[in-house]
Amino acid sequence: MTMILNDRSITDDGLILCDKNVIREALYVHGDFTNATVCLDLDEVKLFNDAKRLLDSNVQRLHSETDLNIINDELIWFSPDKWKSWDVNKWCLSQCNTIEQINRVTEELDLFKSRGLIPMLIHLKFLVEHWRENKIVWGVGRGSSISSYVLFLLGVHRIDPMLYDIDYTEFFKNI
Repeated sequence: MTMILNDRSITDDGLILCDKNVIREALYVHGDFTNATVCLDLDEVKLFNDAKRLLDSNVQRLHSETDLNIINDELIWFSPDKWKSWDVNKWCLSQCNTIEQINRVTEELDLFKSRGLIPMLIHLKFLVEHWRENKIVWGVGRGSSISSYVLFLLGVHRIDPMLYDIDYTEFFKNI
C-alpha cells in the first residue's frame, strides 16, 4: 500500500517518491534529503547530481586555493554562459543620469573589483532577472546591502541609498 502525503508518495518499504518541486522545497528548507527520497523527474535528478558533483569538487578546491580572484572567477558562481560576458560596469553606468550617480557607481564598482566580487554582481543580476521572469518575490532590502547604489541598480534591493544619503562604505565594512 502506498500512502500519499503532501505531494509525496511513501511506499510500504519507506521509499519516498516526489516531483521536482517537492525536492526543491526539501533542499531549500532542509539543505538535503534522505537517501530514501526519489525524484520522478530524471532530468531534475541529473541536474541536481551534476550541480552537487561540481559544488563538491569546488569546495575541495576552495580548501586548497588561496587566490581570491581564481575563486571568484569560476568556482562559486554558476551563472549561465550568456551572463558570463555581461558587462556590469557598462550597464550600471548606463543607468546613471547625474554626475553624482556616475561618481558613486564608479567608486562602488572599484571597491567590488578590488575585492574580486564583479562575478558576484553578474550572478546577482542573473538571479534578479530569473526571479522577475518567474514572478518570484524577494524583499525590499535588508541590512547594510541597502547602502550600495550598485546593488540598487541591479535590483537586489529597492531602496535608493542616494535618495536617503546612505553612505556606501557601510556595506563595504562587512565584505
